[in-house]
Amino acid sequence: MPEIATISRHIQQVDREWLEVLMHEDASQRLKALGEIRDAARTVLMLLDNVLERASGLDAGRDSLTRLLNRKFLSVVLSREIDIARHSEHCFALLMVDIDHFKSINDTHGHDAGDNVLQQVASILDRSTRGGDYVFRMGGEEFLIVLVNTDHDGSRLFAERLRQSVAKEPMLAGADTLLNVTISVGVTLHDGHPDYHHSLQRADQALYEAKRGGRDRVVVQ
Repeated sequence: MPEIATISRHIQQVDREWLEVLMHEDASQRLKALGEIRDAARTVLMLLDNVLERASGLDAGRDSLTRLLNRKFLSVVLSREIDIARHSEHCFALLMVDIDHFKSINDTHGHDAGDNVLQQVASILDRSTRGGDYVFRMGGEEFLIVLVNTDHDGSRLFAERLRQSVAKEPMLAGADTLLNVTISVGVTLHDGHPDYHHSLQRADQALYEAKRGGRDRVVVQ
């Protein structure tokens, strides 16, 4: 947030300049310093209010279990990426990710175990992406990754590495229960269509084909 830099600058100015002036023998200089400190404090408080308000809004846009983004910002993110793609040579991909046989995890080991698996898969997705990418929990055991500035081969290779990362990491479902979990991934590259629902439907279709083809696989459409 740009406000943080401004807040830091005001605090440093008070520390380095105006606090020292308070020790000045000239009363007028001390009064001037107090006025400057007061003005700086008011500015800092105003900026902090802005930061807290924005942070609260961001927090409302995160899934409570996985701390990934939820659908609140989906339209904003995808509309922005479509606009960037329209005015540049950059392209983005959508990766629809689904945990395989998740219902059986809940049925066999309980919903707490299912929540543990969701959190661990979400962590893998989050740490596998770059700073400019976006990871959403779409609901249940389904996730969406918006992979920015990529191409057909790049998105396919990323999805395959992601599939392998989940498959090779045992999931701690309970205190003494480790599970081998796999994911299916449907990938589509933005094709220039102005409606993001079009790309979402293509990613959904690719995911459906991945699951119908046996799961634990990547399908690019």
